[in-house]
Amino acid sequence: MDEKTDATQRVRIWRVEDEHGRGVGVTGFAKLHFFAAARAIQKFDEPEARPGVPHIRYIAGADGLTDHVAEHDRFGCADLQTLRRWLPSTAGCQAIERAGGLLVAYEAPADKVKTSPVRAYFDHRYATKVEVLPVTKLNEFSALI
Repeated sequence: MDEKTDATQRVRIWRVEDEHGRGVGVTGFAKLHFFAAARAIQKFDEPEARPGVPHIRYIAGADGLTDHVAEHDRFGCADLQTLRRWLPSTAGCQAIERAGGLLVAYEAPADKVKTSPVRAYFDHRYATKVEVLPVTKLNEFSALI
């Protein structure tokens, strides 16, 4: 019997989404994270952002990926440390989890993934969900650059 092997390299992408696969922007999780972080800072439960260090979204604006995002692409990061930089608040991650957010890993063929050092986009039609974790797993990683 002739066995074919899949020589396509696959890339793992991490993202936060709801049970239906909708990301942080569509679900309102990004806003929820922001407000929970602000409350935690006001209560002195979390430190303020370091002066002079821009949020990762400003760094992402210069990576050139935005111009190449297609209709079926979904946002994520190539590793959990980078995703933590997008969602740096422990209180924010807890709020997302309480609202039904999940930390999900997908694998997609390398030719269906666009990456930069701070974010990745993958064509979800070719991706396979391979792992689901609580969003608070991100809290194990430092949010510092």
